[in-house]
Amino acid sequence: MILEQLKKRSAVVLCVLLFVYGLSEVIRLRWTADDAFISFRYAQSFAAGHGLTFNAGEKVEGYTNFLWTIFLIPFAALSLNLEFVSWILGILCYILLLVILLRRALIVATLPVALAAAALHRHLHIFSTSGLETALFTLLISAGVLQFFDKRAEGLLHDPDGPIFRQKRAFLILSFAILTRPDGALIYGVCAIFWLMDSIRSGRGILQALSPHLVPFCIVFPIWLIKAIYYGSPVPNTFFAKSASNPYFSQGIRYAAMFFQSYWVLGLGLLFSLVTIADKRKSSVLLFGVILSWLVYVMYIGGDFMFARFIVPVVPLVLVLIEDAIGMLESNSIPQTIAAILLCSGLIFRFDPFSSSLMRDGVFEENRIYTRAARTELKSVALALKPTILKAKPTIAFVGAQAALAYYWFPVTAIEAETGLTDRTIARTPIEKRGKIGHEKQASIAYLRERKVNLLLRPSTEAGLQTLRIEGIPGDLTVIHFDPVVMQALLADSRFKLVR
Repeated sequence: MILEQLKKRSAVVLCVLLFVYGLSEVIRLRWTADDAFISFRYAQSFAAGHGLTFNAGEKVEGYTNFLWTIFLIPFAALSLNLEFVSWILGILCYILLLVILLRRALIVATLPVALAAAALHRHLHIFSTSGLETALFTLLISAGVLQFFDKRAEGLLHDPDGPIFRQKRAFLILSFAILTRPDGALIYGVCAIFWLMDSIRSGRGILQALSPHLVPFCIVFPIWLIKAIYYGSPVPNTFFAKSASNPYFSQGIRYAAMFFQSYWVLGLGLLFSLVTIADKRKSSVLLFGVILSWLVYVMYIGGDFMFARFIVPVVPLVLVLIEDAIGMLESNSIPQTIAAILLCSGLIFRFDPFSSSLMRDGVFEENRIYTRAARTELKSVALALKPTILKAKPTIAFVGAQAALAYYWFPVTAIEAETGLTDRTIARTPIEKRGKIGHEKQASIAYLRERKVNLLLRPSTEAGLQTLRIEGIPGDLTVIHFDPVVMQALLADSRFKLVR
């Protein structure tokens, strides 16, 4: 009895320590990616009464995280710092993810391996903030898929003699994942196929098999229809900007290979977890289906320019699979403990592909580039320059990290000129040569002139263009359309200087 109580107390202490460590790392590594400022400006624009637009009067769906952007709007209306708000929301999502993994370990009476691994996984820490929707999307996918199963030993989709509440909750949660990111539909679809096949085998009626989809359909379809009418397109502008219809397997394979090179222990764990498939566990079949489908999709589109970001959403499911496999070892806890220690050690001593350079094969470790110190400095400079920008009212074209300036300055018109996220014409430009994923469509000077862009916030190689320097802003800016009124207002500030 005393030994049993000591084990329980040790387990409680271990779980508390895991929560504390994971949370402390998320807080320590907090940062904001450049793309986050796109969503921030949409929320800011809506709060200012311009609708869900990037530029007032231009209805372009330049974001892929509808629900995340909607969550930010009330805070934008209160004029709160959206960087800080996004950190808090992301951290809450991470905490809830750990709670879900802990609850599952308690239900199936196994070692909390998935919880421990999630508390140690570096890129779960990194993308719990970043200002992006990744933490919310990961939480919804994990919560939705894991809703299908209660007790691992039974492997049941629901109580055959009772209502299918778990499946209704699962598909409802996954419908919110679709609203968070459209590619959540892939996860929903895999689960729907799995549920349908299980329904056929179990002899359920067609109405019972379809009933879990009723509420999700009534939520997702009206929102999709309203957005399609509002933006004049059934798919987001980002679909064209990122060339999602063009396969880029070569880059996608490099992206996935780099991830599993770094997190080699997860690759080995996936192979080890095949024993749960051999045991004909329904949960393993579904988890493998979701993970494999997602990895193929990620490789199809070429991955992402941010390391690990597009694979992180299925990492908790990978950890659950490994946890199940470890739980199948002989009842003696020693082999299970050794396997858990090996997994956690592999996560701690992972290979860092960016130890010598923050860019490799067109993929970046962006949290080390956009540090909090760099962001704080840029924000300070941007806000100091804002009165002059507001007075001059220039139309600007920005790229990459300069999305922060489009948010802080909030000029009347700002165009994302490297991908066309916020511009239909640039987004639909055919790609001449594949390169850094998501950064392959450079707006032409001719088009920027047509849009009467005053300043391109980077140098240009085209001859005959004047250059502007702004104190505190790195690099030379290019004057595209010289408007005397705009330039006079800018140059009245000594921090703005024409170079040539």
